[in-house]
Amino acid sequence: MALLLFVFGPSILAFSAEETQKLFGDPIDATDNGFGRIVSIDGSTIAVSAKGEGAVYTFYRHESGTWTWGGAKRPSNGHERDFFGDDLDVDGSYLIVGAPRDDDRGLSTGAAYIFVRRADGAWVQQAKLHASDPQSYSNFGAAVALDGDTAIVGASRHSVGAEQRGAAYVFVRDAQGNWQEQDRLLPPEVLEEQRFGGDVDVDGDTVLINCPGRGPHNRRIGRAYVFGRQSSGEWIEQAELIVPTAVAKDWTGGPVELDGNTALVGTTIYIPYGPDNPLGWGSGEAHAFVREPSGQWSYSNALRAADGALRSFGGSMALSGDVAVFAIERDNRGEGGEVVTGDLNEWSESAYVFTRNADQTWTERLKMLFNEDSEDSWEGSSVGLLGDELLVGRAGDSTLARNSGAVYVYRLRAEPSDAAGMLDRLIESVESLGLLYGIERSLVAKLQTCRRMLDRENQQPARVLMAFVHHVEAQQGRHIDEEDAQALIAAAYEIIDLLDGTDLQGRGRTIRFNRARIGPERQVGTIVPSRAGP
Repeated sequence: MALLLFVFGPSILAFSAEETQKLFGDPIDATDNGFGRIVSIDGSTIAVSAKGEGAVYTFYRHESGTWTWGGAKRPSNGHERDFFGDDLDVDGSYLIVGAPRDDDRGLSTGAAYIFVRRADGAWVQQAKLHASDPQSYSNFGAAVALDGDTAIVGASRHSVGAEQRGAAYVFVRDAQGNWQEQDRLLPPEVLEEQRFGGDVDVDGDTVLINCPGRGPHNRRIGRAYVFGRQSSGEWIEQAELIVPTAVAKDWTGGPVELDGNTALVGTTIYIPYGPDNPLGWGSGEAHAFVREPSGQWSYSNALRAADGALRSFGGSMALSGDVAVFAIERDNRGEGGEVVTGDLNEWSESAYVFTRNADQTWTERLKMLFNEDSEDSWEGSSVGLLGDELLVGRAGDSTLARNSGAVYVYRLRAEPSDAAGMLDRLIESVESLGLLYGIERSLVAKLQTCRRMLDRENQQPARVLMAFVHHVEAQQGRHIDEEDAQALIAAAYEIIDLLDGTDLQGRGRTIRFNRARIGPERQVGTIVPSRAGP
């Protein structure tokens, strides 16, 4: 009798987010500043842009672990109308900031600034990047990304062979600290309004670029392109990532995130509510792709808000290892999941946390709901993620002044729960296999012993579970079916991981999240942040 599937219930995991700090911009003239519009975190640095001031704020991690004000950064020769801070990315001691309406090379031809942090902690401008073929209103600088010595700048309205076909520019830093354009990347098809380069990301020698505009047959199908750098320095297209369900639907590409062999592509659905779009007009989702050892990219699954919250799911997202976070600017679901009707200003902002399962699919773990009173609170949600540290930028937060903005800092935690219930289900599974009486009773006795030890202090139930594992291994292929034995062993290791926090022999089905543990089954909770001031 085969045990086809062993499934732990949702109580395997208690997922939470602890608010550790709240960051603010300059308190002087803070009204409508929109601090938190874009956030980025890397190592010991946080960078934040504001909507109204044309400045980027930096924070550094104090030795105590808290984040400390590092000052505001403005371009040396810029103007507020340059849209300085429209996008940014921090990588170690380097910071790139886009300014898509910069006029240095012509009316609104755009630019991107590179800043470097000196030994004394001060940030100084190192370079100002321009396209080799500048065009007015090309959106050069509206999307930027930085990794090591490589910077990517998108120009989604650049016209090359077709109106607003779009382009992305690769810049590299030499040993002397000078930045030079290395390549200009284009979509393979010459079509109008593709707007290639609407968002970009880079990780090592790989670049991910979205293409949110029109595709073949004049359809907005939501796609992204992967480019790889060759030893010669040339970049070549490696893959076109197309959402399988996007065929013949009206989708538009959103942001993209790249981390190692994982790519996320955000999409927004612009078709009416119906079988093809159960969430309704303007709803969104993100899609995960994985690079195989062969170098080929394969589709994983769609990441959607479980409660069907609208709108712009995936409008801002962050990816770090096996954890992904998405911001929703207009959430029409309340704390209990009920639909909130009425004017859009009555809706809230929210953030959703997903984790990757062992089979490479993604599962929602936590919803974070923001329901501040600001009328414009939904204008500008952004997220940043590094390990278990999460940033949520809220440009409409009114703690200091109306729409002054704030950045919430959270520590994500994944904690085991209900090991007793898991053991009970494992006992039931053993008893359902129809094993020889003596073998069944011996295995069940070990699990029952472990179950009793959970309620006592100074006990070591994990050791008893290891004895259970060894017994199953000894009977595997003899009196216990191979598939059944593997399922029982995997389930036992899962409980062991939860009991002692280790991943014995790497055989547990959990994934690592710094020191915390995240199980493969779904557990969704909702938290509401504090309203405390600075």
